[in-house]
Amino acid sequence: MSAIIADPVSALAAHAQGALARQRVRVYPEFFTRPEQLSDEYRQYLIKVLTVQLASEYQDRHRRPIAPSADWIEDVGIQLRGETEHGLGLVDILRSLGVDPMPEVERAQIASPDARLLDVFRKIIRYQVDDAATTDELWISVGIGRWLVERGGGYQSLAAVGSNYLPWAAWSARNFKDEGFEHSNSGKLIAKAAIEKGHRKIVQEMFTEIWPYAVDMFGQNDSPNIRRFMELGIKTVGNREVRLAWLAHVRAEAKELGVALPANPLKGHRGDYSA
Repeated sequence: MSAIIADPVSALAAHAQGALARQRVRVYPEFFTRPEQLSDEYRQYLIKVLTVQLASEYQDRHRRPIAPSADWIEDVGIQLRGETEHGLGLVDILRSLGVDPMPEVERAQIASPDARLLDVFRKIIRYQVDDAATTDELWISVGIGRWLVERGGGYQSLAAVGSNYLPWAAWSARNFKDEGFEHSNSGKLIAKAAIEKGHRKIVQEMFTEIWPYAVDMFGQNDSPNIRRFMELGIKTVGNREVRLAWLAHVRAEAKELGVALPANPLKGHRGDYSA
């Protein structure tokens, strides 16, 4: 068999390709391991990110519906344990920055569905407090929420896996693994099991209803905050990119299960992110 030889690339073309790659991948001159190494501006922007993340880890802890079997009860326990560990990790980072995180934790834990939580969590909570859903519907809502929202939370953490503040980068890598794959995979399996039990219509309806709120989770495609996060090195990937990565992942899974995405999958409840 003859060898396949790639076409030669000119020095000019190679330089252009390298420049494009450098635009896509940010390289920072130094990394930080301790809070005292951070500038005041870096510290304040980091605290802003950590505080938002902390609220998402601690809210809605007391509204978990009863799982339908022992296997799923164990699964819920594993997820709750993971979320607790994620939350404690954020608490440790905030305390190292001189911030008392407990007021934020308490606000998140006592928040009601009428509080201004992320819209997507309010949407899922509604199924659990309206008393209008069956046990199957409640459990399917949890599954769809975990599939879309936990997957989204994992991909949001992907944006900071390359952060130049290593404690935050390490936390983000753990969260990407747990939420982006393990927790959200079980949500997809809940949806698959529901379809196999004859609940395809309910799965599709809840998927369609929750979808735009999940799309909104990533925030605007571009903003002064996200640009500064990336300039400082707190994040290395923008909202647009992680939303598209999440979409590609979920699209493939939805196709596998026969679940239809909206005609414009980048249209959220708050805005259209396809531009």
